[in-house]
Amino acid sequence: MLPFWKKRPTPASSPPVRPAEAADLLALEEEQAFAASVLKKRSELASVPAPAPLHPREISEEMEWTEQGDVYRPTAANAPALLNSFGLSESSPLRAGKSLCFVRRTAWETLQAHLRKDTRIELGGLLVGQAFYDAERTVYIVVVEQALPALDGAGTALTFSYTEETWRTLSPQMQNLPPDWTLLGSYHSHPGLGVFLSSTDLETQRGVFFHDWQVALVVDPLSNAIGFFFGAEGHPCPHWQLL
Repeated sequence: MLPFWKKRPTPASSPPVRPAEAADLLALEEEQAFAASVLKKRSELASVPAPAPLHPREISEEMEWTEQGDVYRPTAANAPALLNSFGLSESSPLRAGKSLCFVRRTAWETLQAHLRKDTRIELGGLLVGQAFYDAERTVYIVVVEQALPALDGAGTALTFSYTEETWRTLSPQMQNLPPDWTLLGSYHSHPGLGVFLSSTDLETQRGVFFHDWQVALVVDPLSNAIGFFFGAEGHPCPHWQLL
């Protein structure tokens, strides 16, 4: 996004652009630039060899996910009023059809500390909190209340996976969540690789975190690059904010 002192001048023959329209245009440019950077990174890494397939014994030991119908539905909300309750009405680009993500600072500090413990391999965990939906504007607003590090996970320089020991640790934490919280998605690191969803990451989104309000957070702790992605197709979400 261009700094305010370098905004493109409006041609004299064009009608003046209202502040709200200018903000929408800048937000759109920022979103398109983020999406383009994701596609570029995926293309650059397309030639990276995929990890060797798991041995049948390893596959049998993996946890199987089952989706239960209507376990959680986002809370109906008026997006402007909700943002105003966060004190963010003026600082968050609210556009029809474009969902937003907010992260509690305590959750952010937890996951950042976790991902920086070892920058030689990928690390990850789960994101829990609340989701809201404004039907009039077709906008989801996700609030990450807490990060749950997946300790004892199996990480390499290019992959991260959960183990039985990981789930033994995470399951009690999930069961003790407040009743209005849910599993919003996951986070993991890409040390030195940049921010994007790999083909494996997209498979995880489509198979586990496929709801439109569920997210994937990717962090490159070496470059401090950060990216949120929504839903089964991993749509980039360049507009997110700490609470």
